[in-house]
Amino acid sequence: MNIRYSYDTHRVIPVPPGTADDEAGRAWAVTAAESYAARIRAEVDLDAVAVARIAQLVTDLARAATDRRSAALIFLPEPQIAAPLTITYSPERPSRAEQEDFLWPRSCLLRPVHRELATERLGAGSTVAIVQRTQERTFAERRWLFLGAESSIAAVVGPVPVPLLSLVEPLADAIIDSLSVDDYVPDAAALGARDIAQAFARDEERWAV
Repeated sequence: MNIRYSYDTHRVIPVPPGTADDEAGRAWAVTAAESYAARIRAEVDLDAVAVARIAQLVTDLARAATDRRSAALIFLPEPQIAAPLTITYSPERPSRAEQEDFLWPRSCLLRPVHRELATERLGAGSTVAIVQRTQERTFAERRWLFLGAESSIAAVVGPVPVPLLSLVEPLADAIIDSLSVDDYVPDAAALGARDIAQAFARDEERWAV
């Protein structure tokens, strides 16, 4: 599965699939972190602690990267904010209940902020900003869901502390806007995105599934 997108090389570190969580995978993560630090040195000179942190975050993300799931680390050198981004392709469309669980999880503290969007290659989609609390931890994410003719694409940036989401969203938005995925065919009628928008507009609580 080929998942492609454009990205800012000074703010994003893609993690290729097959980067195993073993000695070779960890060595790749260290090399990727060192290469990134060298690339942005004229802007910010990261110390060894920051480079080691990036390497560990990339190593952790490698566990999520598969043939159908792309992973990347968004990193803002000042003040060293990091956010994971995952993009998952499924050959099937999720059920109504699965759509709701993804866009409006039961752990949400607040009603998700929903909006419709459209990209050139994916067509119509839905995105939400959510605030959740799990295991005594409060965090924020932005999620995207594109329902194609037969398949689907789901993306998540975060978790990050709530005040930091707005800082990483523009970089994630740019990636999503340029995203293309082999075998994904947009729904020309955009019925899935329209149904989701109507559900958010209609219901004060969670959707009636």
